[in-house]
Amino acid sequence: MIKNNIAKWVFASVCKHFTDNISGITLYIEGLDRNTYGLSDWCELRLDGPNIREVSKNLLKINAEVNILIATHIDVENLYHETENINKVIQAYIDFDIYKYGNNSDDTGDLIGRFKLLPLDDLRDKLQITRFGILGPALTLMQTTTEGHYEMLVDEEEE
Repeated sequence: MIKNNIAKWVFASVCKHFTDNISGITLYIEGLDRNTYGLSDWCELRLDGPNIREVSKNLLKINAEVNILIATHIDVENLYHETENINKVIQAYIDFDIYKYGNNSDDTGDLIGRFKLLPLDDLRDKLQITRFGILGPALTLMQTTTEGHYEMLVDEEEE
């Protein structure tokens, strides 16, 4: 039954997709070990969800929110350094497939469905970018978050 494993499969597929599609900046996954010592820039992925709702018999609607925090050290030589890091991340926010990834017998690697990037509430943009600026007067670090919302429908009978 898909409900028993969907959270793991969504998490694994999201991590793989963003790891494979973000380059030029180190990406960490929230909750896993990370050592940013010595790095000038880095980012960290957090997944909210998945939220699972049965919309009709055996038809599941699965939603999740992907947030990526971007940390950029100020570069007085390059006014656009933070924006360049944001661009490295936002290009990964596209539709992508969810697979049965994991290390148990149910984790066959088979395709479950396609996660589609949804528009935000105003129906114009698909990503929200929030710049927090410099975190404190003694720090030379700026932080930005990117946020995208995904959805897919899965027919449990086809599983």
